[in-house]
Amino acid sequence: RLMKLNANFSHLNKGELMEAYRNSKRRLIFLDYEGTMVESDYTDLVNENATPSTRVLKLLSALSSDPKNIIFIV
Repeated sequence: RLMKLNANFSHLNKGELMEAYRNSKRRLIFLDYEGTMVESDYTDLVNENATPSTRVLKLLSALSSDPKNIIFIV
């Protein structure tokens, strides 16, 4: 849920982001677990059902198979 943006906020340019991603030699990627990796309905991370979807796991597998990427899940 978005509460407030600063007046000088601007969205990332997807084209520039993808170009930088392709051209980088090493990438450090931080991903939030609750609400990003796992459906936001799961507020109790102790709950054994709070697991990423198959789609998310496939995307993580693809990202982590690239030797340029280092993935951290916070």
